[in-house]
Amino acid sequence: MKKDVPGEFLNEYEAKRSYLQEALDQITSLLTLRLGQRSARTGIRGRITDARVKRPGKLWRNAAKAGLSVSEAFTQIEDLIGIRIVCNNLSDIEPLVEMIRTECSTIAVSETKDLVSTPAQTGYRAIHVRAETRDLYAPSRAAIPCEIQIRTLAQDTWARISRADLYGKDVPATLGKLAMALSTQLSAIDEIGQLIRDELNQCPLVAEKIADSDHVTPQRLALLYKDIYREDLFEWSLIDWVRYLDEAEVDTVGEVRTLLGDAKIRGSLDKVSMRIRGFPLENSEWAGYSALVARAC
Repeated sequence: MKKDVPGEFLNEYEAKRSYLQEALDQITSLLTLRLGQRSARTGIRGRITDARVKRPGKLWRNAAKAGLSVSEAFTQIEDLIGIRIVCNNLSDIEPLVEMIRTECSTIAVSETKDLVSTPAQTGYRAIHVRAETRDLYAPSRAAIPCEIQIRTLAQDTWARISRADLYGKDVPATLGKLAMALSTQLSAIDEIGQLIRDELNQCPLVAEKIADSDHVTPQRLALLYKDIYREDLFEWSLIDWVRYLDEAEVDTVGEVRTLLGDAKIRGSLDKVSMRIRGFPLENSEWAGYSALVARAC
C-alpha cells in the first residue's frame, strides 16, 4: 500500500512523475505510429491495450525486494514503464519485436524474454521486450527502463482470465493444473488461427491469378497496381492507399479494380491537376484519391 512507502521514496517519485509520464506518452505515440505503418505495409495487426508508469507502492516493493536504493529503483526496475501490445496471430509477434528493435529510435532493446516457446509454470505466454528509453527532447536525461509485452489475442485472454484469480497468490495444485490446461487449450486456438491466417495471406506470383473476390491485402494491392500500371508502387503510397481503402470499407480486389477504372472521376481530377500543376495525376496519386472518393460516398 502507498502508506507503507517511505516518504523519501514518495518525494522522489512525485518529482519524477511528470518526466516519466512524458516518456510514456512519447513511446506510446511512436509505437502507435509504427504499428499503423506496419499494418498498412505488411498486414500485421497489433494494438496497444495498456500503458502505464508503475505505481509507487508496487515500485517500492520491487525495489525493496531487490535491495535497491531510492535512486536505483528508477534506473533498475525493468518495468518502470510498461506497455502491452496485443496482436492477432503468432506470426505477428516476431515482426513486431523487429519493429521495436529497428524502427523505434528512442527505444534501445537489451533483452527479449520468450515465454511463448517456453511458457511460465502458471501457463502464462507472452514475449517481453526489455529496453531503455530516452526523452526525445531531452536526450541528456537518464535512460528509463521499460518493458513491452507482446501477446496474441488468445494469450491475452488467458492472462486476463487468470490475473484476478491467480496472480501473486498461493494457488492450490489443482487450480494450477486447470490454469495450465486452459493455457494449452488457448495455445491450440492460436495455432488454428495461424493456419487460417496463413491460408488467407497466400498471394499468387502473378496478378492474373488474383480473383476479384479475394480480400484486400497490401501484397495483393501492390501486385494489382503493378499489373495495371506496369510500375512499382512506393511503400508510403501503399501505406496511405491501404488506410484510405480501410476507411472506405473496401474489402475486395474487385472493388479496388472498379475504383481504379473510374475514368470519369480520374479525368475530372486530371483537369484540376493540369490547371494547378500543369500535369495530370500520377498513378500512385490516383490510387489514393480513388479510395478517398469511395470513402466520401
